[in-house]
Amino acid sequence: MKSLLKLLSLLLATFIVAVFILVYMLVDGQPLTIQQHQVSPAHADNSKRLAKRLYRTLQQPNQQSKIVLTQNEIDGLGAIMHRALPQATLDVTLSEHGTVLLASIELPKPLSGQFINITATLLPSNSGIELSKVKVGEIVLSGETSLGIVRFLVDKYVGNGATDKLLSTITSVSMSPSQLVVSLNIDSSLLDKDNDGSLFNKLRDELALFGDKKLIKYYYSELLSFAGRAPNNMPLHHFIRHLFHRTIVDNQTRQPTSYVEQNKALLVALTLYFGHDRLTMLVGDIEPLNRQQKRLQYIHRRNVRLAGRNDLQQHFIYSIALQLLSNVQASDALGEFKELLDTNKGGSGFSFADLMADRAGTRLAMIATYSEQQAKDIQILLASIDDKTLLPTIENLAEGINESEFNRQFEGVGSKSYQQMLGLIDDRLKTLPLYQFNWR
Repeated sequence: MKSLLKLLSLLLATFIVAVFILVYMLVDGQPLTIQQHQVSPAHADNSKRLAKRLYRTLQQPNQQSKIVLTQNEIDGLGAIMHRALPQATLDVTLSEHGTVLLASIELPKPLSGQFINITATLLPSNSGIELSKVKVGEIVLSGETSLGIVRFLVDKYVGNGATDKLLSTITSVSMSPSQLVVSLNIDSSLLDKDNDGSLFNKLRDELALFGDKKLIKYYYSELLSFAGRAPNNMPLHHFIRHLFHRTIVDNQTRQPTSYVEQNKALLVALTLYFGHDRLTMLVGDIEPLNRQQKRLQYIHRRNVRLAGRNDLQQHFIYSIALQLLSNVQASDALGEFKELLDTNKGGSGFSFADLMADRAGTRLAMIATYSEQQAKDIQILLASIDDKTLLPTIENLAEGINESEFNRQFEGVGSKSYQQMLGLIDDRLKTLPLYQFNWR
């Protein structure tokens, strides 16, 4: 028995020493790179153009195509990524000899102020992706070993061979000081949403992006039933109030396994009905609507209002979806991104009223899924919510700001004047009982 205890003690001590050595080799007290670029209207416009090019490429499977990224577009993507994930910083430098990637990731508490620094170089190649040595902290890995680790992780979640299928879509990589060119040949079976065995569907089902499918389908069906009786221009709060009242009634006869998952499923059902049809792809197994239901959905999407405006309803709904899929920083950043796009020619202009609806939707999703007790408490409040207690007044919030005016007034999203506007919006939200719940 004593020998066994000694052996266990030795193993525990060895494990602790190994962890300390690993942390020492991985963690650094200084970031390798700092954020050089702020998100701007120009970055937003460049990223939108890039997204359109990528979408067109994905719509042309089984044929050779190219994605071209300029240095400015890459810088813009890095700025947007940092805005969505403030703890991560990425710097990419192009040259004809290779694309150098420097990344720093700040660790959460209790290691705040400590960083994991990563260095990698993507090499020109006529046969897929080729990496030189990858350095993580003080640990140096070969390019092949790094890809092997990625292969293991992806295959673990999606299935054996998934990584090779993804990597085989990249046929060559070339670069210059001004642009990166990736040649692709995309297998249609990878992204086919109608094929249960496709990589897209396997990844979606494995990650369960939106939560419990059975619960989502239940609340979606309940919402369709209510929508069939609802006037065309009924305010959004009536739909929210009905679903949460239904939840409370259900819970009187059978307590849910999780109030958080229940609220999440309910909010997902709301976003499926009022959001874009493509959101259903992220859930799967949602029954298609009949002609009458589809007609009503079309009318409700365009007529149901929040604070008297349909556009605020849409901002609110999409922000709920983004928060459920990601995190508060990403949801807020994408709301800003859309407003920055609107500052460009042909857009409606930057709107702080829209941004308030974005932040309200994000925080509702956070509040309703924060903890089991809070999720239960919030059901009671939302079962009696009305328009004025769902969104504060938008009075005196500037709208229609074009690019030059935005740059003149705020310079960028990191400026003091812009942060003061965000503080004003959040202060208004916190005047309502709903947004006084924990949201961090």
